[in-house]
Amino acid sequence: MYGKYRLVRQDDNGHKYLMNAGDDREALERDKDELEAHKHKQTYWVEENIGELKDSL
Repeated sequence: MYGKYRLVRQDDNGHKYLMNAGDDREALERDKDELEAHKHKQTYWVEENIGELKDSL
């Protein structure tokens, strides 16, 4: 997925996953808000799409 920004999910084990990417940060923030509304244990955020996505273990 390409774009200036990316939507990332981190599960409760610390693994990070790319959920979506694009140039419209506001659209990705809306996607994040929708995912967070499901009350899962995962954490979501939007960040600049720079470099490789790495797990934080």
